[in-house]
This record gives sequence, structure tokens and C-alpha cells, in this order.
Amino acid sequence: MTNDRMPTDATTTLTTLLAIAPDLVERDRVRRQALRVGAVRHEGLAPLKEAAFAGEGLALTWEVPRDDEGLCAGEGVLAVLAPIAAGLALLHDAGLAHGGVTASSVHVHLGRGMLSGWRPGGTPEGDVADLVTLIDAQLPSASVGADVAQILIAGSDPDPAARPSMARIAAVLARAADACLPHISPPAHRRARVGEAPPPRPAEHGAAPVPSRRTSPTPGRGRHAARRAPAGTRSASLRSMRVPWRWGVAAAGAVVAAFLGFSALGSAGSAQEICPAGPSSAAWSSLVQQAIGG
Repeated sequence: MTNDRMPTDATTTLTTLLAIAPDLVERDRVRRQALRVGAVRHEGLAPLKEAAFAGEGLALTWEVPRDDEGLCAGEGVLAVLAPIAAGLALLHDAGLAHGGVTASSVHVHLGRGMLSGWRPGGTPEGDVADLVTLIDAQLPSASVGADVAQILIAGSDPDPAARPSMARIAAVLARAADACLPHISPPAHRRARVGEAPPPRPAEHGAAPVPSRRTSPTPGRGRHAARRAPAGTRSASLRSMRVPWRWGVAAAGAVVAAFLGFSALGSAGSAQEICPAGPSSAAWSSLVQQAIGG
């Protein structure tokens, strides 16, 4: 991952000298390896400007921030070393190693660190041990989290194979650096305090302002509101009471049942009046004979 470089006026050059063997083949091999390391671009790695022979050594010129604040102890060291760990992880992925991770090779600019220098013969496991030692020396023990403590213990393991990768260390440092940043909750700042009225809305031209609910609190709430309310507002509150729908259904059912009951009683009385009981058989025979005789 490559990022935009800093402006030219904000950087300066730093030259480091490496003592190498006088063998021409070895000198050329070291120079080519230094150029490969300098070709890896990352914000946590200082760019290599030049690699030239100087006498019996190799002069490496690095581009570093002009305003170098230096590495300071404290919780901020996690944010400072996080980009350096990410740059070293990218370097290890390319099959290379730095070999010179020290406090003097760390340059801090705007709270972000950049690593310069390079030494031949380094290994990725050695870079992990050097960075873990640097973190352990600069970070207060009271502020070490569980993940950071785990990489500090595993990174200093005598067995190089048991040490974590630089990619894992970079991920842990990035999370720890984000946790150290202040978290702001915008909804919490927008939430009004208790008893604080919201700002009034600007009224349109010719329209009456709408009163706010918070500015006109009701005199009482709950089932005892009618007792606490003044006499003028008690009748209004009683008129605004609504009967629950279950009570309305029950009342309607009672009315229908009463109506059906009264209808049944009225029907029975009318049937007795309209259709009276017929005469007996003897009376009926006498009536028939009188009609025949007459």
C-alpha cells in the first residue's frame, strides 16, 4: 500500500553509512538489496533517495520529515508505531527485512511514525523482536491491553518460530490506536436536557406561531390528574375521557339481550289475546246442533 508523499518543503535528507566487506561482489549484492528495500513504498517507511559507494562503505540517503519530533513514551506510541508495523509487514511480504528497527531510526511527524535506515543480514523474526522491544520500552505497563500484552509476550519469545507475524502486530497496533482516540456520539450531543425547551421554529410570514408542547405543561398526569387539576380544567378532562371499546361492546350486547327478552314476553301475551283457547268438545256439539235446528 502506497500513500502520497509529503511536500518537498516538509522533508529533508538523512544519510547513513554502512560498513561492508571490500569484496566487489559482496558490495554489489548489498547495494542491490538496499535498492530493493528502498523500492517498497509505504507511509511508515522512509523513501530511499540514493545508494552510493563511499570509500569502503555504502552511503544510503533517506527522505525523512523535516520536523522530527522523536519517539516519546506514552500511550501515543501505539499510533506512532502502527504505520511502521504496517510498512514492515509489507516489506516482509516482499521477502525482505529491515534489520535496523531502533528508536533512533523512528521519525515522528503529526503523530505518525516513519522508519529510516537499513542493515543487511536482518530477518523478519528479528524485526518483530526489535519492534516488540521498542514498544515494551516506550509503553507504560498500566495502559497495556490484552492484545498488546499478548504480542509483547509472544514477540519476545526466544524461539523465532513462535513469534507472531508483523502483519498481526500491525493489526493489533491499529486497533489499539483507534481505541485511544476520543469517541464522540453526535446523537448524545443533540439530545436535549431534562426541562430544556427546544429552540422555537421561525414562524412564516402572516402565520401565527405554534406553541410548543414543552412550554405548556399539563397540570396533572396519571389517574389522579382529575383530583389535582383545577375546577376549570376538570370538566374538560372528563369530557375528553373515552370509553374502552370492550366496555362499549359489552354495553351493546346487554342492550340487545334486553330488547330480545322484552320482545319475547310481548309476543307471548299477544298470542294469548289473538288466539284464545278454543271451547270444549261438549260446548262445540251444542253449538252445532243449535245451528242445524235453527
